Amino acid sequence: MWETLRATLDYNRRDIVMIIILALVNVALFLPMMERWQVMGDYVVHNQLAGDAIENTVSFLRNTPHFLYHIAVASTQQLTSSPDINTSATWVMTACIATMAITIYWYLRRQSALPATLSVIVLSGILALCLNIIMPINFFTPENLYFGYFAAHVYHNPTIIIMTPFAIVIFYVAQQLFLNDTPVSRWMILPLALLTALSLVAKPSFIIAYVPTLGLVTAWLMLRRWSDISTIFRNPKTIWQAFTVTDAERTNDLPVMLRPSYINWSVLIFGLVLPTFAVLYYQTITWTSSGGIGIDPLRVLYEWTLHYDDNADQQLIYKFIMSTTFPLAVYVLHFKFARKHFSLNVAWLLLGVSAIYYYLFVDYTVIAAGDFGWSIQIAVLMLYITSTAFMLQVYRQTLTGEALSRWGRVKLTICIALFVLHVVAGIHWYRLHMSQYIEELIYIWW
Repeated sequence: MWETLRATLDYNRRDIVMIIILALVNVALFLPMMERWQVMGDYVVHNQLAGDAIENTVSFLRNTPHFLYHIAVASTQQLTSSPDINTSATWVMTACIATMAITIYWYLRRQSALPATLSVIVLSGILALCLNIIMPINFFTPENLYFGYFAAHVYHNPTIIIMTPFAIVIFYVAQQLFLNDTPVSRWMILPLALLTALSLVAKPSFIIAYVPTLGLVTAWLMLRRWSDISTIFRNPKTIWQAFTVTDAERTNDLPVMLRPSYINWSVLIFGLVLPTFAVLYYQTITWTSSGGIGIDPLRVLYEWTLHYDDNADQQLIYKFIMSTTFPLAVYVLHFKFARKHFSLNVAWLLLGVSAIYYYLFVDYTVIAAGDFGWSIQIAVLMLYITSTAFMLQVYRQTLTGEALSRWGRVKLTICIALFVLHVVAGIHWYRLHMSQYIEELIYIWW
């Protein structure tokens, strides 16, 4: 056992070193910001709730639908005897941001499947760090950097930060349930269900967009195999076999659509779909919208013009493009490959579903809170990450020494330039949060 562990650590030593470096760099970058922000933004309310979780845990859980941040902060204070709740919150948030960078790095390495050469490891680490601060190209509208854009990183809200690492892992794992050469083991049901539940109790914004996205993916795959559907209707017991069969030879007797390697129904339903509905049902018990939820196009954006910035509902097409410039360029310039790339198309579909929430849906309890807008934040981050992983796959030969054609160099240069602009915007966003207070940000910059 120890020999196996030692061999595994030795084989992955470069990745392990990069993960440690990423963790240290992100702690150095974000610990000062998190210390500064504990008395601003949404932290004030959420840290008060964390204090309530210590004082009366049962009452807190009975009235708080997404409680992971508060329990994590309260537990940290209890375990470390921290002097105050803000100090505990600082360390929890810093750890979450560092974990976010590590999960981005893990995603890039898994998706690119590149050899663990020093250049690949260093490049993946740099890209993970950049993706951990990346933002829309918003500096051409210097007095409107947030409202109307799809901000990949929202430093003022702790619940979306603690949700993001779970979202990245679920985004990757769930896609392994489709079109695989070998089926994902049913032992994945429990870990996936746990990740889904944790993501929901951190903040439901990702899952409520991702499950409908996967539903659309499933429907599309079923339409592609329309001939299988008639077979299933003629022999309904094949549906039961899809959940119970384990022998590979018997699996091949199933209609293609029901084979675990085509759509892994058992893991998809019991690991993702049912846990989602179960936790959401629990959350409707602990919280209901006092104002109701409705479809009211652009109402949230209009409300922001009344409360914060006159430009919040202006130039929406421009802001959409500037929020997705790098992914758009990647897709258009590499359309031949991009249109067949499963993860990239799922990421774009997730953005589409999230945009519907953002532009159309309203929680009338506090309209300006824009609760249905949070899904777009994680969706655009996943689009940046997936587009970057796609580029690593497309140009993997270049990374291993193969020369590029002239047109290949042009495409790569354009995509790198746009990526750099997104990162520069992210650096500016970070700098503002280190130098400005919440009132200045909301009424001057956002």
